[in-house]
Amino acid sequence: RIRVTTELLDPLGNVTSTTITETTTTLTAADVSTYTLRYEVITESSGKRFISKPRTRVLGYSGNAAGEPVTAKKLGNTDVEVNGRKLPCEQRQISIDGVGAKYEGIVFVSPSVPPYVLRQEGTTTAAADGPKTTTTVEVVAFGPFKVLADRRNAAFVRTIEKRGDLSTTTLEITCDDIPGGEVAHSSQEQNAENKPLRRSTLELLDYHVGNERTDESWGGRRRVIHRSRPRRGD
Repeated sequence: RIRVTTELLDPLGNVTSTTITETTTTLTAADVSTYTLRYEVITESSGKRFISKPRTRVLGYSGNAAGEPVTAKKLGNTDVEVNGRKLPCEQRQISIDGVGAKYEGIVFVSPSVPPYVLRQEGTTTAAADGPKTTTTVEVVAFGPFKVLADRRNAAFVRTIEKRGDLSTTTLEITCDDIPGGEVAHSSQEQNAENKPLRRSTLELLDYHVGNERTDESWGGRRRVIHRSRPRRGD
């Protein structure tokens, strides 16, 4: 269960509106190719509280929605440097033919170091020659981080997303042993003049880990290679 606080800013940097969203995400099913998430969302805005109808999404481990074709190809082995430490990675090319958009990217996957995808570079192109969004994700550091009452090993991940004249920079903290991975983030959207338009923070409120399944239909833990980021309003 997380809380995201989003602020809209005017040209002078003053806050014009604030929206607080609490989301409870539950893993309801998983198999060798897909997993299903259930979302319960409560939104507070302008002094009003809205409870959305729960919804579910079925996703593949490459970040694709159910039924969206994925093509993956190994390009070779290389090192990714984090804090001066060189980490062996497998370089892969991923293509996702999504509904209304196509994603093309390169990921650098470590077999043993969480969050496993240490770097990712990709472009999402909307259908009918629509606008392109370029995204660069990279682990910039490892270290301890306080998660609720505990201190845990964490990865600090920077994401830069560019679309037209807008750019969004997000620094998120992820812990491999926490459901969903992400435990905190700060994000800011800027225009071409580098003036902030929107900023948000995420905090983990609570989590619960159920009993892990060991039956063959589950097949053990799966790693998400490319995590699709929700669109605004999702």
